[in-house]
Amino acid sequence: MHQTQTGGAALQTMSSWRYRVGLTLFIIGNAIVASSPLLPILGVDVGIVGAIIVAGEIAATGSIFFLGKEGFKRLKAKLFRFLKPTEGPISRTRHRIGVGLLAFNSVAIYAALTLVLVAYSRTTVENPFPIVFGLGFEEQGTTFLALFFGGGAAFIASFYVLGAEWWDRFKQLFQYQGEVQATS
Repeated sequence: MHQTQTGGAALQTMSSWRYRVGLTLFIIGNAIVASSPLLPILGVDVGIVGAIIVAGEIAATGSIFFLGKEGFKRLKAKLFRFLKPTEGPISRTRHRIGVGLLAFNSVAIYAALTLVLVAYSRTTVENPFPIVFGLGFEEQGTTFLALFFGGGAAFIASFYVLGAEWWDRFKQLFQYQGEVQATS
């Protein structure tokens, strides 16, 4: 399938199987994560809800690898067209905000997991709902969801804030660059 040089790559990207798989993973992953707060209301076990949320996060994050740079830029443009993102280099402040959002994601996810692990380790037959970090059972669930979804939102926002050029630098971390010569 040959396309013309101008616009051909973008058209080919939009019709490729990789783009379709990436878009499908993005939609399914985010739909799973967005609908997961309803699952406990429907009587689904908390452990299963956690596994479903992790699967949704993996699918949404995995979509980026299938979309590639052009597909990710096109999807980002469609989703955030009302925000009019800037193209080209980003400012030092914007970079720091993006890195801060990535860091917040890590801290929030690990804090949520710590909350769950500590609550699980303190659970006994006599006290099935222990107070953890000063939080009662209902507050623990609310705090867990706030940390988990807040971290996920920060992760997604960081891609937008850091821009497409950041994605290229990130991909280079996983590409072998050859042996580095030591300078004297």
